Amino acid sequence: MEKLQDRLQSIGLSDKEAACCLALLRYGTQATSTVAKRCSLNRGTTYVALHSLLDKGLVTKASKRSVQYFTAIPPAQFDLYINAKQAELERQRGELHAIIPELSKLSGAQRSRPKVSYYEGVDGARTALEQTLTAKDKLLRSFLSIEDIFAFLGPEYFDDYTSRRISSGYQLKVLRHIEKDRVAFSAFPIPSKYASDETANREVRYVADELAFPVTTYMFDDKVAFISTREENFAVIIQSHEIAQTHVKLFELLWGTAVRPPGSDRP
Repeated sequence: MEKLQDRLQSIGLSDKEAACCLALLRYGTQATSTVAKRCSLNRGTTYVALHSLLDKGLVTKASKRSVQYFTAIPPAQFDLYINAKQAELERQRGELHAIIPELSKLSGAQRSRPKVSYYEGVDGARTALEQTLTAKDKLLRSFLSIEDIFAFLGPEYFDDYTSRRISSGYQLKVLRHIEKDRVAFSAFPIPSKYASDETANREVRYVADELAFPVTTYMFDDKVAFISTREENFAVIIQSHEIAQTHVKLFELLWGTAVRPPGSDRP
């Protein structure tokens, strides 16, 4: 009996429904109280289980002298229950397919909202910068203040980051300010790595004095990373296709007017 009960449960009956069904099959038509005794269940639980079986079409009900009697349908007809379950699943599938377009609109609206991630302190800002090396697009664009990023993140760290960017095959188009470069390179003895250099996957151009920027900005994939000065001590990454595209277009506009480094022989 236990194996039969387990098999009935495997087709979707609860343990109590399976027990009641087996009792009706074994002993025939019975009142609720009788089924309850045979299954060692209280009457309320048995009543619920029997009416659930009735809803599933596995038992029938008749009343005699105000007493309800239940009878199991022939076992050969149990597949009607499976057929009914399958029909209900198909109905539910149809309902789901009908509302998928509306659900997709809701999901799309959620995805289209910009995602803003805030990073505090030197470690946080370094974490933000590291994300540029996970970009799918191998072209990075940057408004870069080497003076400020050296002071904030440290020249040794940024030198190591630059080496890893180069070895990972990321190309960098970078706009910088020539005076800020002079300050940084006079203070730190590693300037040669930051010149325009095809082998270093880097092309540098310089913006006018009035466009000098303290905040370093990286554009990659659908993200824009902002790295502040040491004084403000934070970084922010905004993930938004529209915001990223806007910054890329502004970058390319300035790129077209920016000055190549002195001595550059690039066309």
